[in-house]
Amino acid sequence: MNKFLSRLLLVAMGFIVLCASPSMAIFPKPDYYELYTLRQGYYDDQQAWFISTTTNSIGLASSTFWSQLWNPFFEYPPVLSGQLTSALDSTPKTARPVYLVTNFNQGPVFDTAPGMPDYSGLWQIYLVTWKTDAPRIIKNTQPFSELNPYALPCLTEAEIVETDIVVDLPLMAIGEIGGPWQSAPSGGYRIKQALDYDPASIQKWILLPHYYVFANDSITKQKLMVDVLITDSDNEDIANLLGANYAPRLSQMPDSDVRAFWAFNQPSPPGQQPVVQESPTGGRLNSNPDYSPVMDLTYLDRNIPGYVVVNNRFLVEKLIPGGLTPTSTYRINTNAVIETALW
Repeated sequence: MNKFLSRLLLVAMGFIVLCASPSMAIFPKPDYYELYTLRQGYYDDQQAWFISTTTNSIGLASSTFWSQLWNPFFEYPPVLSGQLTSALDSTPKTARPVYLVTNFNQGPVFDTAPGMPDYSGLWQIYLVTWKTDAPRIIKNTQPFSELNPYALPCLTEAEIVETDIVVDLPLMAIGEIGGPWQSAPSGGYRIKQALDYDPASIQKWILLPHYYVFANDSITKQKLMVDVLITDSDNEDIANLLGANYAPRLSQMPDSDVRAFWAFNQPSPPGQQPVVQESPTGGRLNSNPDYSPVMDLTYLDRNIPGYVVVNNRFLVEKLIPGGLTPTSTYRINTNAVIETALW
């Protein structure tokens, strides 16, 4: 307990330093760090640790349905985003299979991992229901054999049903966790952006970086300050810059269902934050149909007076091109969680 309290005190001190002057932060410098609950699944016979952020299913965004079906692996319901459905429309699909067992107590089984060509952080749910009275644990997505006893069940063992539900479950680690976060076991993986974590508590948690960004309410157009987490990028250099997962398959997401995330090259005024095109409205049961966590991070050169703070999407769109000049674009997977009215 004393060790745990000491760690929380250290984290709190970090918050004070990080939050003292949020308006002075320069992207991608984090504005603060947020606690997320770590959940355990499996990938390739190893433990796979993940967080839950977004889904296209209104049923999963409802805590009652979510907790009844898959508790405790998804204790907190994700934010609703209907745009994630298009992750099933690309060829190949942006979303990869994740297998959820409905009648046996075990975590989800993933079929890819960060850095692999088909990883995006987005997953299509397949429901596995055992027919036998003696189900076994599943730890990989390969065909079953005597040499592979932890593989997916065959048709005589279980029913596997493909759904059109997409979930955004960024992977945080592969392999057993313990010791310093950055010291992954042989053959394992750790997301670099984590500041701290606690593998010993019953409810394991991880500290991940958040950024303040400007947004607009989808209905009233009121200016907002939104907090976002960026977990994945299809560009390896940007992934390294953000300490995020390298997710090449994000590039397959149809452009029509990708939203804009504008960041500003220096020099910029101290109060200049990035601007997002869309953000969720109304909490987890988001009422903004245009919101998507998959965004294009576009860096902009400022050709406007140095004192001008660009704080809404409408001004950005009006100033491109001319006052603002795009210099580079990369795809990212974000999680927008908090919104505050500016005025």
